[in-house]
Amino acid sequence: MSDDVMIAVDPHKASNTAAVLDPVTKTVIESARFANSADGYGQLASFAARWAQRRWAVEGCRSHGAGLLRVLLAGGHVHNGGIKIDFANETTGQHLCTSYAGYGTKPAYEGSIESMTTCIWDRLGTVRAGEVLSIDTFYDPPEPQSDVMGIVLAYVYETDDLAAGTEPPAGVQAPAPAWPPPGGRPAGHGHGAHHH
Repeated sequence: MSDDVMIAVDPHKASNTAAVLDPVTKTVIESARFANSADGYGQLASFAARWAQRRWAVEGCRSHGAGLLRVLLAGGHVHNGGIKIDFANETTGQHLCTSYAGYGTKPAYEGSIESMTTCIWDRLGTVRAGEVLSIDTFYDPPEPQSDVMGIVLAYVYETDDLAAGTEPPAGVQAPAPAWPPPGGRPAGHGHGAHHH
């Protein structure tokens, strides 16, 4: 089984269908359908966690609540030397997710990022039209770098019912890994914290 996959999600009102694709052969490894509920999102997260290296592709979803969004999934991307990304709604002060970089548990990735944690739940937070979202990207390489970067990908659900869903439990947010990682601070892009 490949450890490097693309997970394509087709969201619908009552369920989400996830297909795991091999990025080289473009074939479906496995697929499953999950209820559009707190239990269903937890099952989707457990299903996806079986693959260490995963990228997400989520088809756009539309509903009758344009401009009102529930944040369902978020995950970050940094280069080597990156520690984490904090994702928040600046307008409301609501923390949405912290995505942590994972380093070097496999020989092929020793000293390099091999994964980023994700947050997934039926209501990580909410966003209204006009509100400002922010990401804070943190780096700590062994020497200063000038080309820091950070990206957050978020899966949102357009709805007129922002109170639906449940508050995320503590386990939705992955615990912070040890820093520096085994083998010392990795060389890479960026130094310190950069705010977008």
